[in-house]
Amino acid sequence: MKSMDRKAFEEAKKAYIEGIREKIIKYKKLVDKRNLSEIQRLGHSLKGSGTMYGYPEISTFGKKVESLAKSGNWTQIKQTIKGLKAIYEKIKGEKDG
Repeated sequence: MKSMDRKAFEEAKKAYIEGIREKIIKYKKLVDKRNLSEIQRLGHSLKGSGTMYGYPEISTFGKKVESLAKSGNWTQIKQTIKGLKAIYEKIKGEKDG
C-alpha cells in the first residue's frame, strides 16, 4: 500500500470509529421505537463493514444484531447495546492509548 493510500485508509478508519458512536445513539433510538427492520439493517451494515476496517468484533456484533432483529428477541436486542459500547470503548482506548 502506498504511503498516501495508507494515510487515506487511516483517515477513513478514524471516521469509521467515530461513526460507531453515532450508530450507538441511532441503535438506542431504534430500540426505543421498536423498529426491527432498521435494527436489522444497522446490524447488516456493521456485519459488512467491521472486518473491512480491521475490526472483526464489530462484524460479529452486527451479525448477532441482525439475527436477533430477524427473530424479534427484544430482551436480547436491548442488552446488545452494551456490547457495542464496550467494543467502541475498547477501540477508542487502543487508539488513544
